[in-house]
Amino acid sequence: MNFLPLFSGVNLIEVFIAHTVIQIFILSIQVGIAITVLYIIYESPFIGEPLSTIILILLQGICGISFGFCIAITFDKMMHATYASLGSVFSFFFFSGMVWPQQGAHFLLKWFRWVVPVTYSVEAMRALTVKGWSVLHPLVAKGFLSVTGWIVIYCLIAHVILRLRKGTFATP
Repeated sequence: MNFLPLFSGVNLIEVFIAHTVIQIFILSIQVGIAITVLYIIYESPFIGEPLSTIILILLQGICGISFGFCIAITFDKMMHATYASLGSVFSFFFFSGMVWPQQGAHFLLKWFRWVVPVTYSVEAMRALTVKGWSVLHPLVAKGFLSVTGWIVIYCLIAHVILRLRKGTFATP
């Protein structure tokens, strides 16, 4: 990979790695706070295994980070990237079952919910925490595989877009 060097000899791969490490560190703190508030302070029911739930939440966050990288690389202007990310993230929330249960969706929208990247992982999260299912259950395994697949897809899309743009981000 021969990307154009940025300032001080730093190339885009190094910038990507630095952003990823910092984002995962911040994500870990956010996951810790969210789990503490939800399950310890508010005493939400939690039947399942904590480690697999934490790993699934971290994978969902990494999927969001890779989606953000993909959006950031796609658009030149920050306003366009903001509109695209807000519109798609709100759609993800509603279609995946986070806000409105999938069983209550209109029959014309039910086919679209499985295209959303976090739908299977939301179902797996619900199965892990409320039902106490293990990682070996097909629904939970499908959630882990789905979110991992979407991480790979977003990284590949970002890589292709970066190659098409030839590593430049300067706009006239």
